[in-house]
Amino acid sequence: MLLAPPACALLPERAQDLPELTFWQRRTRRFDLAAAVAGLTHDAAVLTGEGPGYSDGVPLIHFPG
Repeated sequence: MLLAPPACALLPERAQDLPELTFWQRRTRRFDLAAAVAGLTHDAAVLTGEGPGYSDGVPLIHFPG
């Protein structure tokens, strides 16, 4: 359902993104949060129901969970 709107996209995984993804996974202790934060290199906001899991300055689109 989340990928149906034209404003949402699934971002590709690239080998050159692995160091950043690893950094965020270690910092957040969750792979899903790490992948979302690493997606900021695409100038994308993070769509989430878990705003407190992210650090300050991360652009979020919050929806009630």
